Amino acid sequence: MLASFSSKAMMTKVKALYGKHITNEQYEELLHEKTVNEIALYLKDNTRYRTAFEGVTLGAMRRGQLESLLHRERFDEYSRLLRYDPSSKGESYYQYLEVQVEVQQILQMIRLLNSGNTQEYITQYPAFLASKACFSFLALANVRSFDDLL
Repeated sequence: MLASFSSKAMMTKVKALYGKHITNEQYEELLHEKTVNEIALYLKDNTRYRTAFEGVTLGAMRRGQLESLLHRERFDEYSRLLRYDPSSKGESYYQYLEVQVEVQQILQMIRLLNSGNTQEYITQYPAFLASKACFSFLALANVRSFDDLL
């Protein structure tokens, strides 16, 4: 009975989130924005992402910072959904999300190594997940070669 109730509650929440997705019209409007700050301002003022920008000063925002805010919002949404899943499946899904982020960080460092811009990683990594990762994102920020990465 409890599992049935939680499944219905989760489905209701998922449908509500889906209903708040960025529409085709909003995507079209985003295409007309010329800077990262304009995109951030649009997302803050016109979409469900306004909570992601609470306490954030929009001035000289970089693309990596914007992406990090949006990733954090998505991760927080998944975390909130898992409250409605009392089974262990929710926890394993949460762990899957953490592993996915860790893999993305390693791949990001590989891209930065290939481009010779490893120093940029320190401004791009998702600090909000640093305490949950199985390796140190700060240590990854100090990588300067493929040998260091290994």
